[in-house]
Amino acid sequence: MKTSWIVSIALSTYALHFDYKRRNNAAFRRKLRRDKKKLSQVQRQEALQQEEALAQAIRKAYHEVQRCALPHLIEEREQFFMQEVAKGEGLYAQGSHKFIEAASCFFRALKVYPNQMELMVIYEKTIPKEVNAIIVKLLQLDETENAIKNIDDAPE
Repeated sequence: MKTSWIVSIALSTYALHFDYKRRNNAAFRRKLRRDKKKLSQVQRQEALQQEEALAQAIRKAYHEVQRCALPHLIEEREQFFMQEVAKGEGLYAQGSHKFIEAASCFFRALKVYPNQMELMVIYEKTIPKEVNAIIVKLLQLDETENAIKNIDDAPE
């Protein structure tokens, strides 16, 4: 007999045995359900940890952008905008591990652009969705920080 025949018969036999046990043994079914539930809890916890790590990385990138001084003259703003867009394109082309850095470059470019909504529409069409989502989160952070700052600065 060929080895492939033996392997296929063994796998088929194991599959039949597993199915029989699953159908007829209540303790085995409970164990399978418990294992499935534990696995889903672990996966959910890992997803939450990844989401929190991403949120922390975005907050860190936002604060780094805030520390960066933005140019005030029109010519400097144009040059700064072109530099940041080129840098962002280069970073997101390197892979997903550089998406946050790329998004912070695009966000800096967005901060100096006169019509931000127009630029966001362009970003939606030209850059990956993941990077665009990070830019949106950076914008939300910026709006929140500005609102808090305005409340603190308001006369009482």
